[in-house]
Amino acid sequence: MKCASSELWKLNIPMRMIKMARITVNGKEIDVPEGKNLLTVLREKGENIPGMCHMPELDPYG
Repeated sequence: MKCASSELWKLNIPMRMIKMARITVNGKEIDVPEGKNLLTVLREKGENIPGMCHMPELDPYG
């Protein structure tokens, strides 16, 4: 995990308390915090992911 490039410091939570998954998308490594929507994280990181059914204001179902 790269602390300098992470935005988790804004949450005011020590890094060791947050579980992360590291994925590679289009050749870029992206850290995804546990419990965060993958589609949302990818879009925040600038990835153009098309989707027809994703509505950020709704909670996940199913």
